[in-house]
Amino acid sequence: MTDGDDGPYYALCSPHDPIAQAALVARRADYAAWRVCHSQVGPLTEGNRDWDEHAAELRASPGGTPRFIESHLVALDVLDRLPSLRRLVEDMMHLDMYTLVRIAEVIFKLDPDLDGDAGAWAFLDEQLTAYLTPKRAAQVLPTPAAITRKLRQLLSLLQAEIPDGKKKEREQKRELDDGYLQYPDGPGTVGTAISHDQATAAIIDRALREHAAQKGLTIAEAHADIVLNQVTVSVTMNVYKANDIPGAPTFLPDRTLLTEEAEEKLDEHVGRVRDMDEAAHSEVEGYSPSGAQRAYLEGRDGTCRWPGCDAPAEGTDKDHRVNHADGGATSPRNMVCLCRRHHNRKTEKLIHYLFDDVTGDVYWLFANGKWVVDEAAGPLAPANRRWLSTLGERLKKRRARLWGTA
Repeated sequence: MTDGDDGPYYALCSPHDPIAQAALVARRADYAAWRVCHSQVGPLTEGNRDWDEHAAELRASPGGTPRFIESHLVALDVLDRLPSLRRLVEDMMHLDMYTLVRIAEVIFKLDPDLDGDAGAWAFLDEQLTAYLTPKRAAQVLPTPAAITRKLRQLLSLLQAEIPDGKKKEREQKRELDDGYLQYPDGPGTVGTAISHDQATAAIIDRALREHAAQKGLTIAEAHADIVLNQVTVSVTMNVYKANDIPGAPTFLPDRTLLTEEAEEKLDEHVGRVRDMDEAAHSEVEGYSPSGAQRAYLEGRDGTCRWPGCDAPAEGTDKDHRVNHADGGATSPRNMVCLCRRHHNRKTEKLIHYLFDDVTGDVYWLFANGKWVVDEAAGPLAPANRRWLSTLGERLKKRRARLWGTA
């Protein structure tokens, strides 16, 4: 593996891969075209443009619906408010317009009280730039879903700083139908959208998935069965919190960052506390990992470790890198999370991997000699532990600037 001589880079920007280089040229051209559109229209978020007129004019050039054009131009508006990220994107061109649109859609949910806060935007800029800077050669770029998940974590941290008085004022304005919506969803079907606080939503999601798996139902069928037949479902949930980092936040296995309110609500249901550092170095007899080992693996990996797979780690197979039959230990040092489909691909020897148990990195080796590295993304991943160790101090300084507290 000599690609490391080129320094850190994402696999989709590999200087050794002609397909990656061709795609890089295409991304750069697409970005440049939208920049030309943006320069002619100006920032849409300033609210001083006749968008209907511009949309009619632009449709003849890039094509697409007014909504499609608008989403791309707003994405550039948002990127312009994140100068470090913009420099990184224009230098590397690793993010396509689709990903930039997804980022803008999430940031648009920033609380109005924070939208005009330059410090909040600087915080997002710093954190996103660090997250989207490669750390090693041939690294797999986080998927758009992973990027928006990280962004929601950052927004949760910022939202938590809104004064309690404003939060209570909003809560008092709630109406009966708040958080509940039904809408036509095709011939003969109706969609239902329900919003809950984080803790309640996490418990419901886990119950639905458990019941669906046990009964061979879809999630929607499991929901109907539980509600209409008053089914009782018992669930086990893992939550993660660093005990060696003062003020560390609490995470769900999918890397959802819990608010203080959600953490307090879930604390009421905690039945067992496990030492994940101890589980990380443990080894058991037999093929199946212990409950503590499974909890650690899911907390470390976050998702299936196949390159680009976003299947949640919960419910995945726990694969022995060195097969158990060949003497491989049943230990997190020799195991990674793989969804059933990709576990089968590995078992069929269509692809191989190496595992670095210190960094949590998985090096995937393809038959044609190509290789990529997948970074662990769960709340227990080494990279996330380093992030948490510095995040607390940064937030403390930000709060001091905002509220005049130490």
